[in-house]
Order: sequence, then structure tokens, then C-alpha cells
Amino acid sequence: MKVRPIITVGLMLFGVATPAWADPVAAIPLPTCCVDDAVALDGNVYALSEDAGGQGDEEQAVLVRIDPATNTITGTLTLLPGHTAGNSGNVDSLAVAAGSVWVTQYFENVVLRIDPTMMNITRQIGTGRSPDSIASDGSSLWVALHNDHSVQRINPTRDAVVQTIAVGSRRNTADSPYQLAYDGSQVLTSLP
Repeated sequence: MKVRPIITVGLMLFGVATPAWADPVAAIPLPTCCVDDAVALDGNVYALSEDAGGQGDEEQAVLVRIDPATNTITGTLTLLPGHTAGNSGNVDSLAVAAGSVWVTQYFENVVLRIDPTMMNITRQIGTGRSPDSIASDGSSLWVALHNDHSVQRINPTRDAVVQTIAVGSRRNTADSPYQLAYDGSQVLTSLP
């Protein structure tokens, strides 16, 4: 079975599978430099793009809504400004749950809940240190806290952290959760 990519945004190809022979359907220029993550919701693609070209040492991130039927940008949301740290970005990961798009903001220690229709931030949920990756299991959101050696569970109905699980060794600063995935029955995390 062949699966064609839907669109190309920057250097990132969207699709279920992207074989080497696949040609992109469309190239869509973004308002900022680089794509960090993308998700699909209600027939649209949401791409998280960021650029360290803001004021001083601030990094500017933009959530972009793309209609793959017309290959056009149909909405943008400038996210909270953040501070860059060398080669590390401020926004890292997206997830879809409870009809919203969710974005981690690493240096601000928050997860943003975004209304995808209005393209506005409806809630900022405080987390532990350095929320890096986010995944949904269909009823909860799970957030890897890279500098807190833990994973937190967010209840989207309450817009609140409801559980914190220690992960990795507190004696080894490199042994901390980095990426998350949900395989249909359990949440998995990688340790660098």
C-alpha cells in the first residue's frame, strides 16, 4: 500500500508513511523558521514552528493551522515568548485531546491549551520543570518533565495536573524522561 504525504511544511513531510520515492503534494511557507512538531485535528494540520529571531534573546513560536484541501494557512497563533538556551528551543511538542491542541513550553514550565477554531490560548497549566514532550492516551495527557525526572498526567476536563510519576535516577542528571508515546495500552518514555 502506498501512502502519499499530505503536505510539506518547511523541511518536514506530513503523512502516515513517507517512502523515499514520494513527492510532496505542496510546499507551504511558514511565518517562522523551523517545524518542531505537527498534529491533525478535524481535517486540519497544526504545525508548531519557531524562530530564535525575536527581540534580544527571546524566541518566537507560532502555531499554524493548515487546510490540506487547499494547501493554505487558515490561522496562526503567536505563542508566549520564551528564552532560548543555545541549541534548545522553547516549544517542543504538540498533542490533540478533548477537542484542543496542547503545546509544551519548556522554559515557562507550562502546557498551553489552545482552541483550534478560535486559535487562542484558553488555559495555561503549570507543570514541573522543563515539560518536553506531550502525548494523549485518549482520556489524559502525559507530559515528560526533562529536568524533573518525572512524567505528569493532566486531566483535560479539570485542566490540572492530577498525577506525578518519578522516572529515571535522581542521582544521574542525564537519566530523565525525554520523549513520550502512547501505544494503545501504555505510555512509554525514552531516557537519553
